[in-house]
Amino acid sequence: MKIRTGCSGWSYSSWVGPFYPKGSSSNDFLKLYSRVFHAVEIDSTFYRVPEKVTVIKWRDSTPDNFLFSPKFPGEITHKNGLNVDHNKIADFLYPIEFLGNKLGPVLVQLPAAATYSKNFCALRNFIKMLPESIRFAIEFRDNSWFREDVFMELEKNRIAMVWSDIPMAKVPTIITSDFIYLRLVGDRSIDSHDFGKLRIDRYESILKWAEELKSKENEIENSFIFANNHYQGFSPATVNIFRKAMGMEEVEWATLLKTSLPDNQKRLF
Repeated sequence: MKIRTGCSGWSYSSWVGPFYPKGSSSNDFLKLYSRVFHAVEIDSTFYRVPEKVTVIKWRDSTPDNFLFSPKFPGEITHKNGLNVDHNKIADFLYPIEFLGNKLGPVLVQLPAAATYSKNFCALRNFIKMLPESIRFAIEFRDNSWFREDVFMELEKNRIAMVWSDIPMAKVPTIITSDFIYLRLVGDRSIDSHDFGKLRIDRYESILKWAEELKSKENEIENSFIFANNHYQGFSPATVNIFRKAMGMEEVEWATLLKTSLPDNQKRLF
């Protein structure tokens, strides 16, 4: 199984010093990040649809084997409960597709208020409007979704059900596509001003997720693991804890950011 690890976002000023070299400009954050990790979840797309020129800049700032996983806009998933027409979806996917072969799975994060009884019909209609040329992963945040007809709907459309470590739902480790998408999310107990240092010990939870992933090694060829700052306080360090739990080499970002880009990427595989 090919395992890609990364963080939910890269634009954090609190990472300067603990992760990015001191004195780093925010304009260089993505380029620096991509020297260490080879995938990232784009959190900013949840709040606004990016301009095409911005997406092209992201694409051209990263090495060839780098992948982005954009998050669907909250206007679609939260404000409108997936009850949107095809044009709204196309308006988001049009600029995103300029990532080209650097486009990874697109994340559809549903709110905790979205439930099976209220939103399953809307979800099915939403799925019908998604292009088959793009991989999608859907995150449910309510336990009512975890039932056979939902799993079958996702599997029929080759959409991954996200494995999430979240407080509001107990997510089963069901496989519904040819890849696994794991999110170490946590809660909101850590303030954004405190990012940059591990604040919570979640080692036992990380170990359990690693064991679950190991148990699927013969079933899946690709997996994506993204850590959020809210999970422990410092997602790059969380990624390293997960990698160690998987028996993978830890990422030494202080060293990688001093070396050439091709060498950095080679060391990640």
